[in-house]
Amino acid sequence: MVTQLDLEIPADVTALLAEFGWDATFIVRSKTYDEDTGLTSFGSEPNVVWKCTPPWPYGQSFRKGDAAIDGQAKIYIAAEGLTFEPRAGMQVVIDGRTWMVTGTDRIRSGELTAAWGMDVER
Repeated sequence: MVTQLDLEIPADVTALLAEFGWDATFIVRSKTYDEDTGLTSFGSEPNVVWKCTPPWPYGQSFRKGDAAIDGQAKIYIAAEGLTFEPRAGMQVVIDGRTWMVTGTDRIRSGELTAAWGMDVER
């Protein structure tokens, strides 16, 4: 059941990000699986420009075979009116830098998704 909070919070998140957020260009790729052939085909959708919070760094680490990864951050976007579902593997361009989405979290106000949190990495 959708509550009054469900109706208010997503609009508030959208309004705040519209005023204070940064432009982010999400590179959306469609994926279609053909059950008859067992093949997956990939297509390209139009890029989506959406407001996000500035990337907030959350750590540095080392991975086997890599130099230090200092490009890990967290961003948030409003869910209201979003035409795609964020997922790991997507690319997003923020302030001229390309980031790879490595994880997503739904932020719910109740039944509805108010915002998406995304772990991103350069």
